[in-house]
Amino acid sequence: MRRLVFSLVLLITVLVAGCGGKFPLPTERPAAKTVPSDKQYAMLQTWKGMDGIQDILLTQGSSSQLFMLFNKGGSGGPDIARGYVKLYPFANPVPIDASYFPNLRTLFNPVALCAGTGGSSTGLDRLFVLDQGDTCMAKFDIVRGTCEADPTPHTDSTDFRKSIIRDYRSTWRVREYWMNRKAAQGDTISTFTDTTFAQVYGVAADGQGRVYVSGVAAVYDTSKIIANYWTRYFTYRIFRY
Repeated sequence: MRRLVFSLVLLITVLVAGCGGKFPLPTERPAAKTVPSDKQYAMLQTWKGMDGIQDILLTQGSSSQLFMLFNKGGSGGPDIARGYVKLYPFANPVPIDASYFPNLRTLFNPVALCAGTGGSSTGLDRLFVLDQGDTCMAKFDIVRGTCEADPTPHTDSTDFRKSIIRDYRSTWRVREYWMNRKAAQGDTISTFTDTTFAQVYGVAADGQGRVYVSGVAAVYDTSKIIANYWTRYFTYRIFRY
């Protein structure tokens, strides 16, 4: 009988302690422990002097290639390139000569790159570079002298200035280039943008020529009470093109 009573008391104590209690996770008490290698990998080489590197791309297949995207930052309009893409050998941090892989043109403010196809069956033959552009430059209003939204309430009697894109050369866009053709000389095959996105961060492509872009999109939600009343909010999205 005493054993039964003791067991009930112990069970009640555990349940009370567990209700609303905090159970520390292993990651909450990190210890300075060295994780031993399982001998499946090892550091082979360290490349230095890669300042401004923004993204890296290693294509897979019979003709694997290593591309690196650099963005040096700075100022200036869309005609002044802030970034570039270089092709590297696997074991040498010296870029391959431009006579083999020409410099890609019109990279205003590139932030990410990927490989894909143009919808053909020839394998990976295109580079897609995500150019983040310059939002303030794209929306700069020369009348008000700023790229910020007009705080003036919109009425019939006020000169309300909309916060819209005024320079499409400065807005974000995806640029498409040939990957393996010297004759292209780094020129843009095609380019597109979408004003639904307020800011973009990543790009990917598949084997059917479709391109995926991630970022913050401006979405409009229609009121269920008043049909012509919309609310705009920003949310993370991935769009396929």
